[in-house]
Amino acid sequence: MSTPASKKYSDYTFRHVARVVIEFTTPFHVGTGEGGFGANALVVSDVNGLPTIPGSSLAGALRAALTADGIHDARTNDLFGFQIKDQGCGARLSLTWAAIHNRNDQPIQGLVAPACLEGDEVLQQALSLRIRDHVRLDHRGVADTANRGKFDEQPVAAGHRFTFELELISAELTDPDWTYLCRILSLPSLRLGGKSRRGYGAFRVVRISARSFELSRSDEFAAYASHPASLSQPAPALHDQTVVVTVAPRRMVTITLRLQPTGYWMFGGGDDLPPPGAAPADQAPLREDRIEWTNSSGRVMKDILLLPGSAIKGALSHRVAFHFNRLKSTFADELAAGCGNDDAGHEAAREKLQAVCGIYNAGVRELFGLVSESKDPASVSAARGRVLIDDLYWRAGWPKQQRVPHVSIDRFTGGAADSKLFSERPCWKGDFPDLRLVILEPDSVSPTTRAALKAALEDLTRGALALGAGAGRGLGYFEPRTGGEPTIECSDGGVWLNGKSPIPNPQLNAQP
Repeated sequence: MSTPASKKYSDYTFRHVARVVIEFTTPFHVGTGEGGFGANALVVSDVNGLPTIPGSSLAGALRAALTADGIHDARTNDLFGFQIKDQGCGARLSLTWAAIHNRNDQPIQGLVAPACLEGDEVLQQALSLRIRDHVRLDHRGVADTANRGKFDEQPVAAGHRFTFELELISAELTDPDWTYLCRILSLPSLRLGGKSRRGYGAFRVVRISARSFELSRSDEFAAYASHPASLSQPAPALHDQTVVVTVAPRRMVTITLRLQPTGYWMFGGGDDLPPPGAAPADQAPLREDRIEWTNSSGRVMKDILLLPGSAIKGALSHRVAFHFNRLKSTFADELAAGCGNDDAGHEAAREKLQAVCGIYNAGVRELFGLVSESKDPASVSAARGRVLIDDLYWRAGWPKQQRVPHVSIDRFTGGAADSKLFSERPCWKGDFPDLRLVILEPDSVSPTTRAALKAALEDLTRGALALGAGAGRGLGYFEPRTGGEPTIECSDGGVWLNGKSPIPNPQLNAQP
């Protein structure tokens, strides 16, 4: 293997080192690729059983971010290394695994005594992660169990902090690649772990300490040699840096909806927490834990009301499919015409309808991606979505809740039908958080798909599209928070959503 850029290894006398502390603003999931007793998808853990992030996952996320930002292959190969047959070079960039923080904001690395875990509520929360259920609905509005649409997973709660280090070997003191790498860490589109298109993996940079060492100088070499290998030890040789929030590149459009519920609403799947003396409900809003930090002290906020990004994505994707078919003049009765009324005809009609609905719809694939259902490499390849919708947490106090009983009447006896008596505890109005959609690669989305997305968002703002559970009984409808005509705020002034090319951002970071 050759050294980068065909230089001698002795030419690389500089070492750029940074220790980065990040805090996840949404849950994240770095999976093992295997299921377990409690969930279909488990997270990677360290020797203590605590969640961790492998260095390969960090490197993969950074490399993907550079590629998405237009960095050519030769440059990414120089940074991250490559191997193609007998050609290749080693990576100039190396990354450690990310270590989780305890309640005192200190990273935990290596095997620790059980007592250190038992007395720390933040680490205890990380050791007992909650299970989150998922279900994908098909074109009939029921669970798509035939195509792996019903599953659960075990994400790491939002708010956890992690520390990792990155080091770049270089032949110059002011390496533009190093500046660019540090800057891209704060890109709004950068996510860590899997399942980022259903609300996972968003984070913010809390602090960075860094330094560039010139190893040809004895004092610099001594300072570099004194830098500890363990993330749990202080790094006095590094200097605190200002965290710079990177402006959004031109390949991104942010859409913001400021809505308020018109009445009851609920994202179901949680356990009910009835008031003292009240009867429990069978169905209740989804809640999860979250870590909150005050200076350098962390605490667990339990049972925070959660608005999952996957639920918002699911509702929008179905409505996008509807409007995309409408704009393309694709109608069910015309597709089913001539298929016949026998079983074979019904099956043929079903296949035709399924081909334009849900994940098979071209507009949905363009925006929300596609999961490959075949192990055959020659089949249609999977593609990640272009829409990011983060999980949201209710922060403005609890909305009012009420236990609502329901009963289905037996049409013959006039009494309650068997197993059809239940109750739910939906939320009543309240200060709903802003909904934000980040569109990546907006110039790759066709005008028809943009128009379908715009129509779906307009349906949501005027109460024609529900979010969450119970839409059939009046739950989950919204209106503009300010009243009046529905408004959709776009970072480019609505140029892209109205079918035009994105406006170039003059503040786009110059690629060194």
